[in-house]
Amino acid sequence: MGANDGLIFMYLITPTSIILNIMVIVTLRKGFKNEPTNVRFTLLNSLSISELFVSVVGFSLQTFFKTHDACIVAGHVVACFSLVSLTHMVSLTVERFLAVKYPFKSEDWLISRKVIVAFLVPTWLYGFVWGSLFNMIGWGAIIYESKETHRCSIDFISTDPIRKSYVYCLLVFCYIIPIITTISFFLIIKRELHKMRQFIADNLGEDSKISKDTVKEEKRFSILVAVMLVCFLISWTPYAISVFYWKIKGNIKDTVFFDMCAYFGKTSSLWNPIIYFFVYKKFRTAFLRWCPFTRNWVQRIEPTHEQKATGHSQPLKDITNTNF
Repeated sequence: MGANDGLIFMYLITPTSIILNIMVIVTLRKGFKNEPTNVRFTLLNSLSISELFVSVVGFSLQTFFKTHDACIVAGHVVACFSLVSLTHMVSLTVERFLAVKYPFKSEDWLISRKVIVAFLVPTWLYGFVWGSLFNMIGWGAIIYESKETHRCSIDFISTDPIRKSYVYCLLVFCYIIPIITTISFFLIIKRELHKMRQFIADNLGEDSKISKDTVKEEKRFSILVAVMLVCFLISWTPYAISVFYWKIKGNIKDTVFFDMCAYFGKTSSLWNPIIYFFVYKKFRTAFLRWCPFTRNWVQRIEPTHEQKATGHSQPLKDITNTNF
């Protein structure tokens, strides 16, 4: 992939990512303003803000301001906020674990301001320290990537022992450990969902509405988080593999393949808004209600209070119906 092809790709990715993530932030604020402020929605908002920073600052500097200083700043921003987004995924799996493992106690825990801060601060701090701070103090570095003149990233090709140690630690602490952690939590969540379903069925009956609704809601959001994580890893895994393959080889030879992996990784900022809309029914419904292009249509087809009482007219949730 040549420099011009890469720029064209970034010209498409950058505005699309900005628009989609702004739509997510607005939908979460407008459509869920009556929802309690809890860890779940705080992390979703925070994740969208992180992805927006990647696009607005990182991608924009690389795409439209092709100077050395802009490239270095963009490299710091993309590395930092990409890792911040990854740590958000891990935090969301921990939130899912607490919500499923302790369904009654967690209702109070997860709306506590202290608990929200306890989730949010380490999530941002971990990504900042590994993605930017260590590069600022010289353990790692941000350099021009491949032969491109407008794209910078972490120095993965240096033979300096200090730089190499940073890269290997980055692989362990920002790729392998997060993957193992999230997989472990999801296996526990799956087991706990089964136990929850069995407990409610034994005490309230399998056909009770609360039994079905409780398990269904927890399962829906757990699937949402799992899909988000999988898409994030699919986006960045080819890049991570190519980086460490050529790290072992000693230099980058197939720059075309390396560039393709790097650009594919940048699509990660697009996936979450798309996943929210197609997987998360509450988000989809909220978006359709406030979006200027669909709001009038929704108002025409949404049942009135009288229609809801009599059972006439099809509600919006049926019109946008999917499994989730």
